[in-house]
Amino acid sequence: VELVNRFRNRLMSFIYRYVNDMEQAEDIVQDALIKLYTHKHYYKNIAKFSTWIYTIAANLAKTELR
Repeated sequence: VELVNRFRNRLMSFIYRYVNDMEQAEDIVQDALIKLYTHKHYYKNIAKFSTWIYTIAANLAKTELR
């Protein structure tokens, strides 16, 4: 819950710039947060956590735009 509260609005703004559709951005952010939760054991302390979540979200947005 804390991660959702911390990143949701910033991720929404970030993804909205990719897709230019608020509903689609909400879906992508939700997918990113679910993916984050289900793959949390893959996170390594090599990069900042925020970099990791933004990369996941950006990749999902790019996939959606294809």
